[in-house]
Amino acid sequence: MVLRRDLLSAPLGFLGAPDLALSDEPELAGLHSTWAAVARGIDEENRAYDAAEEAADRRGLDAEDCPQVAAIKARYDALWVRKRRIARAVALTPARSVAGMALKMMLWRCESMTLTSGMFEDIDGPYAFSTYRDLLRLSNLESCTEALDQKALRLLRCGHFLSGERE
Repeated sequence: MVLRRDLLSAPLGFLGAPDLALSDEPELAGLHSTWAAVARGIDEENRAYDAAEEAADRRGLDAEDCPQVAAIKARYDALWVRKRRIARAVALTPARSVAGMALKMMLWRCESMTLTSGMFEDIDGPYAFSTYRDLLRLSNLESCTEALDQKALRLLRCGHFLSGERE
């Protein structure tokens, strides 16, 4: 299973804007880097929430009544608002190059396939995944995600790529 934390710690700067895109797409590269920082913050708040909830349970308290949990939830919610704004900005920023389109699709990859087993939720997933892989190849960024995409590629090749699918 590829988790968001795997993508965030991926080799070759998967979520850092690749050098090629920095010169071609400074605005998208900046949004890409900001997204990565926000995604890391969300993961940190998730870990903090889990720890605070466990601490409350050990003390016999309802986590919802703990000020620490409320503060974590407030920070988490604020990060999600920022992430939504970034997504909107990315969607409304025209790509100037194939590398820019690849950057947009790298973010799609992080958002749409991170918490699954590498399988696609819907029949339209393989089309977007294929476009994403083509854009990475055309912009010479394929090596940034190769290891992370192998499971999805294997599932596509064997024909069992939809979650819940029975053949």
